[in-house]
Amino acid sequence: MLEGFWGGVIVCVVNQAIVFLVLGGLAATISATRWALQFVERPQPAPPAAGGPGAPPPGGRPGPPRAHLAAIVGVIQAFTGLPEGAFRIAEVTPLGASDPWKMAGRVEALGMDSADAGRAN
Repeated sequence: MLEGFWGGVIVCVVNQAIVFLVLGGLAATISATRWALQFVERPQPAPPAAGGPGAPPPGGRPGPPRAHLAAIVGVIQAFTGLPEGAFRIAEVTPLGASDPWKMAGRVEALGMDSADAGRAN
C-alpha cells in the first residue's frame, strides 16, 4: 500500500508528527507540574524580630551577617594584595532566592550530587 518514494515520505511525515505530539505532551506535563509546585513549595515568610542581632536594618531589608561580610572582605584583600582598610563594602543588595529549577540545573552541570549542593550555597 505505501510503496515507492511517496510511501516512504508519508511514513516519515506520520512518524515525525507522532514524535512531536508526544514531545509536546511531555513538555505540557512538565510545565503544568512546575506551575503546580510553585504554589505548593512557596515558603512562608518568618515574622520579623523586634530587635537584636538578627533584626533587619532601618531600610527594611535584612542584610547578610557581619561574619559573612568580614569573610568576603578578607578574601578580596588577600586576593588583591591591598592593604588593610584600603576598601570597604558600601552596600549589599540581596538577589533573592534562587529558582529551585535553576539550582538543580546548576548542580547537574557541575556534576555534584544533592548532598554537595547544600554545601555549595
